[in-house]
Amino acid sequence: MKCYQLLKLRHSRCTQMEDYQVIDGSVMEGGGQVLRMAISLSCLLRKPIRITSIRGGRAQPGLKAQHLAGLRLVAEMCDGVLTGDAIGSSEVSFRPGQIRAGDFTAETGTAGSVGLLLQVSLPCAMFAPGPCRLTLRGGTNAAFAPQIDYTLSVFRPLLQRFGGDLHCDLKRRGYFPRGGGQVDISVTPVTQLRPVDMLESGKLVRVTGIAFAAGKPPRRNDCHKAETAVAELVSSVNAAACVDQYCQDQCVILMALAAGRSRVRTVPPTLHTETAIHIAETLTEAKFTIEKLGSGDACTIECIGTGHQRA
Repeated sequence: MKCYQLLKLRHSRCTQMEDYQVIDGSVMEGGGQVLRMAISLSCLLRKPIRITSIRGGRAQPGLKAQHLAGLRLVAEMCDGVLTGDAIGSSEVSFRPGQIRAGDFTAETGTAGSVGLLLQVSLPCAMFAPGPCRLTLRGGTNAAFAPQIDYTLSVFRPLLQRFGGDLHCDLKRRGYFPRGGGQVDISVTPVTQLRPVDMLESGKLVRVTGIAFAAGKPPRRNDCHKAETAVAELVSSVNAAACVDQYCQDQCVILMALAAGRSRVRTVPPTLHTETAIHIAETLTEAKFTIEKLGSGDACTIECIGTGHQRA
């Protein structure tokens, strides 16, 4: 009898491992984008996944503090089972449970971006059975990540077009290398996201910009950064883009989940965007099409969304 029970237990464990969908974390962009998209969609769809070769495209692969905090946050939000969650880990397995409402906290312990913590957790919060409050601690203005100001000024209006929203109380800014920033995010759930049709950019009225510096005074290299930012802005304006290159990848998951056809006019897709599309099409039934417009930089990204609904 004991032998039979042991064999049955082993068979049960093997069956459970076989139903995990494997995602290659080194594919395309090969960074945190793969991880965030895959974990968010896994949670929403109740689809177990195993991610291998995490951040395999980076010079220092494996989980960093910010990625680890995001994974554990989503796991807590759905009472999921997460294994392999350790700094430097190159493989994790995630079996999601039912998303729940409530108060959740995530802290990177570094200057890791709170904007990226929000990226991985927001889709889950939007489809929770009730309001969610997220306390996120880390860097509010970190390099190579969405600034919290960009999230509120650019991404939030886009989110509202899809029918979602968030409210942010910026408690404290955090910069490299110490971090220490905090944002309190409140999210009211939606039943379903609506598709968007953003093909007309409208008339440009004015351009404003904000630069933040902590500790040391601005350096000559910062002038180069400003020139790069201006060049990217001019490129988007010339293409009459409704979505810039930094918001492209963030709207992919919204388009994939929305009910029906979404279209946005933008600049040529970045590798981050192409990676997000690849993961969305791998884990959902959404279908994306990219079409170049004329001889300039303008193109459209179109998606037939899945019409995901809150359980």
